[in-house]
Amino acid sequence: MTETTVTFKILGMTCTMCALTIEKQLSNLEGVTHATVNFALAWATVTYKPDKIASKQLAQAIRDSGYDVDIERTEFDITGIICVACTTAIENTLKEVPGVIDASINPVTAKAVIDYDPSIATINTIIQTIQNTGYDVSEVPPVEAKAARVDRERTLREQEIIGYRNQLGKTVMLLAVNNVLEGAIALADTVREEASGVITELRDMEIKTAMITGDNQMTANATARQVKIDKVFSEVLPQDKSRSEAITRRRPHSGHGGRWNERRPSVNSS
Repeated sequence: MTETTVTFKILGMTCTMCALTIEKQLSNLEGVTHATVNFALAWATVTYKPDKIASKQLAQAIRDSGYDVDIERTEFDITGIICVACTTAIENTLKEVPGVIDASINPVTAKAVIDYDPSIATINTIIQTIQNTGYDVSEVPPVEAKAARVDRERTLREQEIIGYRNQLGKTVMLLAVNNVLEGAIALADTVREEASGVITELRDMEIKTAMITGDNQMTANATARQVKIDKVFSEVLPQDKSRSEAITRRRPHSGHGGRWNERRPSVNSS
């Protein structure tokens, strides 16, 4: 039998070691030919042989590792089914849809029970797949609320990725394919090796330091923490930097004595 690839949204990961633990657990399963876990996106992608292992067993293996899988269940009444071969054809087609974990259809009642990851697959996609096989759905569950929840979850996850990277002093670019988030690239300036030493010397001389930058506040604060700069002016446009420099020279840091440094060394490598 040919191989199948399925993607799960994983809940509960807090670090890259979590991802490695799940990846190892999945890779050791008989019938799994390849497994990768993306910590940033909280996704596990598994290629397996359906004649050796079922997708719901993969989900259970993730749970056995101490994490959870975001899976929802929906049911449809399908019209046009006249034999077992009809149900088999629909089931096999549904299982190839990204995000569909399992699909089973009762040939007597023509009721389909489908487990799916709402962050990847949508009810509309599932219905369209059934219709593309030549059948139709007679009873459709409400989709608007679930679709809206999926969009909110995806947006929150993207914001979580950006916030996490920004706290590390990195600017995040999201990579999407066909409007689906596939990855994130984090960029950051390299702090000059001598920067910390210079700032330390200035602090020893009771000279307060300030950084004026166009970076966002979280990124700027992360850089300032690395070299222990006293004051940060972030999100400053080029035309406003001279004004910020003047304010810095006139107003000492609140609650501290000493003088402000009026030199303009670069903290980041060019």
